[in-house]
Amino acid sequence: MADVKNRNISSTLRQPYTYGNTALQPAAVPVKRGTKREFEKEIENRIEEKVLRNRMSTRTYSSLQILIIALALMVILVIGGFYLNQLSGYRAKVNKAASLEKQMLELSKDNALLQNIYESHIDYSGIYEYASSIGMTTPGKQQIITYQRSNEEYVEKDGEIPNE
Repeated sequence: MADVKNRNISSTLRQPYTYGNTALQPAAVPVKRGTKREFEKEIENRIEEKVLRNRMSTRTYSSLQILIIALALMVILVIGGFYLNQLSGYRAKVNKAASLEKQMLELSKDNALLQNIYESHIDYSGIYEYASSIGMTTPGKQQIITYQRSNEEYVEKDGEIPNE
């Protein structure tokens, strides 16, 4: 248990201080002989001095510190604005790409439909009859010649065809 001492510092301090606790020990106030009003006035003056010292010791920012903070905030705002501008431009490009892709799909569907329509109107028997009437015939097996190419991606004109 903490050691308790009862010191009569003044007539207004009636509670004992418990040593070993976390509360600050009150400073000893010298007892002045005089009236109660003078004593209270002295206490008020000491409190005012302490408040004034606390106010003076609070941190105030210099003009250089305020300027640096303002510049940092401006840089953050400029970078944020630039980022938002880039983001909106990116979103606009993504939306345009999506609309162009949708348009391309519609065009490819239309092209496939038109190709089916045109191919359905081709008269292959009429082409065969016309080709036969002008003397074209189907080649026989002895007329078909096959050969191997060395480079499948590039062919020179008449360069790799065998002369047999």
